[in-house]
Amino acid sequence: MARPTEFQSSSRRPSRKDALAIVVIGLWGPLLAGCASQGSDAGSRSQGDPSVMRAVGDFDDLDAAVEAAMIQTELAIVHAGPGPEGGRRYELVDAQGRPGELVIRRVGENEFMLRARLGRFGRPSDEDRLNTAVARRLRQLYGVDFAPLSR
Repeated sequence: MARPTEFQSSSRRPSRKDALAIVVIGLWGPLLAGCASQGSDAGSRSQGDPSVMRAVGDFDDLDAAVEAAMIQTELAIVHAGPGPEGGRRYELVDAQGRPGELVIRRVGENEFMLRARLGRFGRPSDEDRLNTAVARRLRQLYGVDFAPLSR
């Protein structure tokens, strides 16, 4: 019998041990990958609400940080304008046409509270991803005129 290549499947069935390893990796892999992917330059999350995050940056970099986050999160800005307490408010839409909102409140000289809401009922993992992307970009731009885009 010929050795299997990438185009030929092996006729061997996986053993119980192989199947157990696949299940364990399938269950724990995304959890471990999620833990490892958090950058040190992201903002701090609120204890009770995954859609809220604290970030540090310059006020004049808010629009640039949100625009950069749109690329990473596959969202688009429909409208941007003034928000509560001297912050900014962004109306968003995703690729499926679902609405979203990002409200940034100023809580200190260079501190902001980010609150994302995506979809009618919220999507916590996507909201967290958006907040993380904005906080990371704000941190990269903090105190400098420009910074290269990075993930």
